[in-house]
Amino acid sequence: MQCLFGQGASVSSIHPVGEGFHATGYEVRMQGPKNDRVFARLISPLEFGHDLSSARIEAMLEASHPMPHALPTYAVVGIAHDGLLVDLTHILEVVAIAQFLPDDAINFCKILRTPTHSNEEAIRLARNTQDNALLMAQAMADIHASQAFAGTSQEAQSLYKRSLRAVIHNDELAAGVADLIDFTSASWISHEDVVGLLADMERVRHNMGNHPERIRKIHGDFWANNIYFHTDEQGRRVPIVTDGRLVWGEPGIDAGWMVGEFAMQDLIRFGKFGQAFSAVAANALLQYVEKTGDTQLFSFMALPYSFQAFAEAFFTPDLTDETRRKLFATSWGALKSRLNGEPFDLAALNAYTEAGLVKLVPRS
Repeated sequence: MQCLFGQGASVSSIHPVGEGFHATGYEVRMQGPKNDRVFARLISPLEFGHDLSSARIEAMLEASHPMPHALPTYAVVGIAHDGLLVDLTHILEVVAIAQFLPDDAINFCKILRTPTHSNEEAIRLARNTQDNALLMAQAMADIHASQAFAGTSQEAQSLYKRSLRAVIHNDELAAGVADLIDFTSASWISHEDVVGLLADMERVRHNMGNHPERIRKIHGDFWANNIYFHTDEQGRRVPIVTDGRLVWGEPGIDAGWMVGEFAMQDLIRFGKFGQAFSAVAANALLQYVEKTGDTQLFSFMALPYSFQAFAEAFFTPDLTDETRRKLFATSWGALKSRLNGEPFDLAALNAYTEAGLVKLVPRS
């Protein structure tokens, strides 16, 4: 700490302020000339899903007005595996990890991924998450409506042109996932299949070029580490969208994440799509579309769903090779359907697993 803040720094206290999806946040108080003050938030360990550089974030901040949350005046510091301290103050996504949350706040994915040991338990869990899913759909609709997405096309196109290479997109993120795969030992996927997926992902994004306002950001931030639920003073269950959210989220990407997260639970728990969790996702998606009128999003959901399914196939622990291959097949199948001019269809996921895009038996 003294290496970062100077030899004269006097740390009066360090204590946890909340556990995020990827790490734990700590508040550091420093003894100043007049009083104690919050000097930094520490993030440990420093291993969140994808590194967003300050330059990339700042490019979006410059074009974003007004910001829903101001950047903090204190420092945000990450502790890397080698013990080095990394300045994260301008990386808004990780600020949320150290955000103050109510004591009863529960991360959404910890609820959704509760272990079950029978189909009956899985069905009960799906029913119990129905209210949470509808609350999320309402929160998404409120946020997207307040951002007046339909009226920001010119502004969004300007951002897209300025920051085409500064803002990470789903196909570039997917390439980053592919870089982590050891194809010599991964029995569930081949290098050729991944190259084919990435090529189709780029084709889909290119075909969206006349709608830059709808592909302006990597994800819409209804992401695992951004969603919590707690009970308010009136006894109501309410969602919390943490400060990691940026204003340039895309509705289709938010919806794509939600559908992907629920659909994956069907595959893991029942061995196929179209079961209890997919029904929950369909109901939430229907409510969202009814409240926003945004039927156009079905033309853009293939891209975020594809990235979600591919990333989950690789990163989710304890999946069988068959489950990983099926997730990958839906990732690629959604892209193929979009290239054929078809909108995203939740009911088609099982068909994608049977389309022969990837082998669903171990390779010899």
